[in-house]
Amino acid sequence: MAHSGYGPHSHHRVTPAPVVERLPGGGSGGVTALGYASFILVGWGALLIPSLVPAIERDFAQPDAGVGVLYLVSALLFVIGSLASGYLLGRLGRGVVLPVAAFAMAAGLGLESVAPTWTVFVVGAGIGGLGSGGVEVGMNGLFLDRFHEDRGRALSRLHLCFSLGALAAPLAIGALVEMGVTWRLPFAATSAVVVAVGLLLVKRDF
Repeated sequence: MAHSGYGPHSHHRVTPAPVVERLPGGGSGGVTALGYASFILVGWGALLIPSLVPAIERDFAQPDAGVGVLYLVSALLFVIGSLASGYLLGRLGRGVVLPVAAFAMAAGLGLESVAPTWTVFVVGAGIGGLGSGGVEVGMNGLFLDRFHEDRGRALSRLHLCFSLGALAAPLAIGALVEMGVTWRLPFAATSAVVVAVGLLLVKRDF
């Protein structure tokens, strides 16, 4: 009697179909694109003030020392945002931390765009730095978790986007200044774009 090969004593093994890892919230493409966009905006935002320092100093009648204090506040809040987001990610999850960080970044930029005094402008820069730190750490962690087999290249592409934003900002801002555009407009426009990214992050299931 012929043996079917699929009885209880069969040694044949069924190989499971390979699992294709997908990022939540509509597949890997959408979240990856948001990560790239976020890092472009973080790089762009980091070079906004340096690109517009002469106009900002004139408007607020600030010496170079005042701008130095501004950079210090922004850097300190960026570090605090980075450290705090690492803690909060474990407590609240990316679905909360990433959108909140993006909205904080947008709020800071928006406040800078309408700041009536130097103190308010510095506060805006600090809030923006806080949000930028949260976005950077959150997106770094997301890419590390999702791209298990290609982490190095994934992070390289992500940080390339930061460099592209930082490179584009002085070139674009310089052109706008030559056209006579007020220094406040780039802050307002960037804030609006970051709000849009934040809203898209809210809709993602991380």
